[in-house]
Amino acid sequence: MAQVQPGDTLRVEVFDAPEFSREGMVGQDGAIALPLVGRIAVAGMDLEAAGRAIEGALKSQGLLTTPRLIVEIAVHRPVYVGGSVREPGMIAFAPGLTARQAIIAAGGMGTPGDTDAEKALSSVARREAVVFELSQLTERIARLEAEIGDGTGNARDIGAEAAFLQDRLDRREQRELHTNQLLTLIKFEIDTLDRQSVLHEAEAALQQSDIEDARSLVQRGLAPRTRLQELLRQMSELNRDQLENRAYHARAQQGAETARYALADAIAAEREAARTDLAAAKASRAYLLAELKELDLQILPLRMNLQGSRAASPQARIQVHRSSGGETRMIEPSLDAPLEPGDVLEVSLVLSDPMTIEPGQ
Repeated sequence: MAQVQPGDTLRVEVFDAPEFSREGMVGQDGAIALPLVGRIAVAGMDLEAAGRAIEGALKSQGLLTTPRLIVEIAVHRPVYVGGSVREPGMIAFAPGLTARQAIIAAGGMGTPGDTDAEKALSSVARREAVVFELSQLTERIARLEAEIGDGTGNARDIGAEAAFLQDRLDRREQRELHTNQLLTLIKFEIDTLDRQSVLHEAEAALQQSDIEDARSLVQRGLAPRTRLQELLRQMSELNRDQLENRAYHARAQQGAETARYALADAIAAEREAARTDLAAAKASRAYLLAELKELDLQILPLRMNLQGSRAASPQARIQVHRSSGGETRMIEPSLDAPLEPGDVLEVSLVLSDPMTIEPGQ
């Protein structure tokens, strides 16, 4: 499992305590700052261990007794590409990014003066980038459709978005569980108030009978008026208790309705946001499909010009500088080898042996 490193941006979401949730970058000291908590060291940990460290900080500082939270990487450290590429610089990292895709994102390989071979390579490289983006969009669209629906979908279509979908579904399930627990407590409170109201009514009936008896005795001069006044005062207090009971009952019902509305509103807001993202993703897919057709038309004549050519074509040689545990090492991966956040690629163009190039390559 990937480890958290300085430069990563973490998303920390604390259930039932949004004041502690935030997105923040892990600093050079290896710590992330959280509201009211301070800095917590997380560098070198996987996401589960980082979550436990944050839970421990919340408990040790007496802020939450049983914190429940999710920690995920919102933004990975970028990859840097330099050397023989058209647009050297920083490339946003996404899980599964390969050296080939990073070079494509950097504009493809380039040298002073374009040749037909380089133009063909650039066009093909851009086409590969479009195909990769289409693949990502397809997975995202499948995930959004599953999120808007019942949470199910073809796992093969969702692909890398499956973990994100599961996080969303887990969050929804936790919210529903919390609301149901809250409604159970409110129902218990309402039942208790109902039982108390029944007792009040029985007590009021008995007290009314006592008042009638006392009034009759006072009228006949067989009992002091103070006795009747005391019974009337007790009846007044009982009436106040009954009014307070009704007020508590109304507030409990209001709390239950508020909890149900908040849950329904949150789910509706999530689905509305997912529908907006889905519409944008489908529009982007349509744009990329159109670009793919245009690239195919551009590549066709260049491919025909290179067919049977014995001229040397440029090939990429890459070196990756990768930092781990405070040390930096250099490797030479294949173009399709996956990269890691923070990798630095140095790309150089070398000419293949002309005799090894097959027609149509």
